[in-house]
Amino acid sequence: MGKVSFTPGPWDVDEGDLSIYALDGAGGAVLLFQTHDEADGFASCDEQEVNARLIAAAPELYDAAECALGLLTGNMDGDWSKGDPVHMLRAALSKARGEDPALMAEGGA
Repeated sequence: MGKVSFTPGPWDVDEGDLSIYALDGAGGAVLLFQTHDEADGFASCDEQEVNARLIAAAPELYDAAECALGLLTGNMDGDWSKGDPVHMLRAALSKARGEDPALMAEGGA
């Protein structure tokens, strides 16, 4: 599988303006995605919040899908360095839903 080059995660949502940020190597934040005001004709604030959380979970969802695909196709080659695919999927979905990641660590669905 070819190397994908997107801004590495983790990404996070700024609760104030629902923008998506990634940490840079110097401890600062890099703006990845900016939401718009509902008055500008864009999605409602509630929908923007849900979209922002899904976008922020993209790196984790990608890693989890890649790991799960390897498990399902038998191409893991013994590489579990990214973690258990089921746990990774649960954690990524939890982040996308805006849930407490600690609940997923306890095995929630």
